[in-house]
Amino acid sequence: MFLTGDERSVGWLKTFSMVAVWLGCVVLFTAVGQSYPEVVIADADFKNMDTVATATLAKADRVFNKKDYRAAAAEYELFAEENQRSSAVAYALLRKGRSEMLDNKCGAAIRSFQEVVDYFDKSSHYAAAALYYQGQCHFSNGDRSTAIKVWRKLVANEDYAKHYLAAPAFLALANELSKDKKYAEAAAAYEQAAVEFRSKNSTVARQAIDLALDIHMRIAPNAKQLRAMYDRVKTTRANPEAPNDDKYWSDLRGLVKRYADKIPAADKAARSLYFKYWADAMEGQRLSDNSFRIDLAWFRLQEDGSVDGWLSRLERQFNSTFKPGNNGQVVQFLQAVGKQKAAVQKYYAKLDMSTMNNAALEQLARTLAQTNGEVDMARNACARINQDEWNDTDRNNLIGWVQHIDREMVEMLCQRMKDPDFGKFRLLTYYHWRNIADKGIPLAEEVAAIPKYAGQAYWMKAELHERRNELDDAIKAYRVTNREPDSLFRIADCMRRQKKSTEAIAQLKEIEGFFAPQAPEAALRIAWIYRDNKEEKQFIAALRGILKKYPRSGQSNTAHLELERRGVKMGGGVDAD
Repeated sequence: MFLTGDERSVGWLKTFSMVAVWLGCVVLFTAVGQSYPEVVIADADFKNMDTVATATLAKADRVFNKKDYRAAAAEYELFAEENQRSSAVAYALLRKGRSEMLDNKCGAAIRSFQEVVDYFDKSSHYAAAALYYQGQCHFSNGDRSTAIKVWRKLVANEDYAKHYLAAPAFLALANELSKDKKYAEAAAAYEQAAVEFRSKNSTVARQAIDLALDIHMRIAPNAKQLRAMYDRVKTTRANPEAPNDDKYWSDLRGLVKRYADKIPAADKAARSLYFKYWADAMEGQRLSDNSFRIDLAWFRLQEDGSVDGWLSRLERQFNSTFKPGNNGQVVQFLQAVGKQKAAVQKYYAKLDMSTMNNAALEQLARTLAQTNGEVDMARNACARINQDEWNDTDRNNLIGWVQHIDREMVEMLCQRMKDPDFGKFRLLTYYHWRNIADKGIPLAEEVAAIPKYAGQAYWMKAELHERRNELDDAIKAYRVTNREPDSLFRIADCMRRQKKSTEAIAQLKEIEGFFAPQAPEAALRIAWIYRDNKEEKQFIAALRGILKKYPRSGQSNTAHLELERRGVKMGGGVDAD
C-alpha cells in the first residue's frame, strides 16, 4: 500500500482500491468500463524525502487535486528540478505527465511519461503506469499502432504486468488486436490478463475470459486452445477452481449454447458450421453421460436440421444406457424430445410409475404437461400421487402450476384436500381467476357459509356477477363482503354502469363522509359522473370543491389540471349538490 505524506500525518489506512491522495481526494479515471485510482507515491520514496521536499510535493498534489492541471504540471516540474537526487522524482514526473494529459496536452504528456520509462524503468510502480498512460495518449491522438506498441511493452514485462494499470492495458491491447483480426494474439492477451488478475481484479478477469471465449468459441473456434485456456485460468467459472475433465465438458456444453446466441438465427450456414465444429470436438467423449450425449445430439440437430437423425441419436443413447426401472432416465429423455409425440409415447411406455415416489411423479407430470404438451399423460401421473403422504400445502403448491394447464387436475386436487373447506375455497379462487362463473357463483354461495372464507367468497361472487354484467346481483354480494370502503366504490361503479347516477353519487358521498383517507377519491369520482353526464356546471363545481376541501391530495392536482385545461378560474370553490 502506498501513502502520501499528509495521509501519514493523520494515520489514514485505506485499502488498495480506495487509496487516497493528499487531501483525502481520490482522483479516478475510467478505462474499459472500470475506474482506477491515481498512482500515489511509493512508501520507500516517501520515507526518503526531507521536510522541504515533502512540503513542495504536497503543494503540487494539492493543486492536482483541485484539478488545476496546468499549475500542477509546473509544480511537479519544479519539484523534479529542485530534487534531482530524490527517488520521488519518478512520482513527480509521472504526475507531471498526468497533469499534462488531463490538460489535453498529450504531446507533452507522452514526453514526460517517456522520461519515467527511460530513467526509472526498474521502478515498476511508476514505469508501468507511465506506459499505460502513454498508450492512452497515443490512442487519443489517433495513433493506434504506437499505442499498441507501448501496451505490448507494458504487458511483456513480468513486473509491469502485475501493476493494477496493466489490467486495462491488457484489455485495451487485446481489443485493438481483435479489431485488426489478430485473434491469436488478442486471445493470448486476454488470457494473460485473466491469469494476472483472476484474484486481484475479478471484473477485469471476467471481461478478459469472456472476450477470449468469444474468440475461441465463435470467431476462430479452437477446441485445443480453449482447453488450454480453461486449465490456465482455472476454469471459466465466476471464481477460480481446480480444473478437471468433468468440469470442462460440463461447462463446454453451456458455452456452445451461449456463444451460438451471438450468431444470427438467419445465418443458417454459419450456425451449421459452428455447431458442426463443436459437435465434432465432443464426438466420442463421455459415452455413458446421458446429459452430455443429449446435448451433443441437439448440436447435431442444429448442424444438419434432421429431426429423424436427432431422435435416432437420442434413442441409441437411451438404449445403450437404460436399465428397466430407471424412471429418472426416462424423464430425462422425455425432457429432451419436447413435443415429438411419437417419441414421447415411446419413452412414456418405459415408465414404471408404481415405483415412483411423489416428488418423481410431480416432476414427471410437470415434464409431460409443460415440456411435452401431453395433458392426459400428466393427469394420469398426478392421479398416481399418494395423497396420504401429502398435506394440503403440498397439494396447493402443485395447483400453483397445474392451474395454468388443466382444470380437471385442479378440481381433482381440490377435492382431495384433507381440509374440505379449504379445498372448496381453493377451487373457488381458481374459478374466479379463470372467470368460470357458471361453476364459481354456486360454489361461492356454498363457501360463503364458511365463516372463515365468507367475506372473500362474497367478493369473488360479486366480481363474477359484475363480469357477466349482472349488476344487481353484484351489488347485493358486495354489500355483504365487509370490505368497506372498497366494496362501496365497487357498488357505486355498478350503479354508474346502470346509469343510476343519483344513486352512485349518493354512495360516493357516503364514502366521502365516513372514510376520510378515501374522501378525495370519492369526490373526484363524483366529478367524473357529472362530466360523463355532460353536466358541466356541476362538474366544475365538484372540481372546485376538491381544490377547496382536499388541497394537498393527488386528486386536487388532477382537479387543478382539469380546470386549467378548460380555462376555468380556480377560485370560488363550491360543493356540487
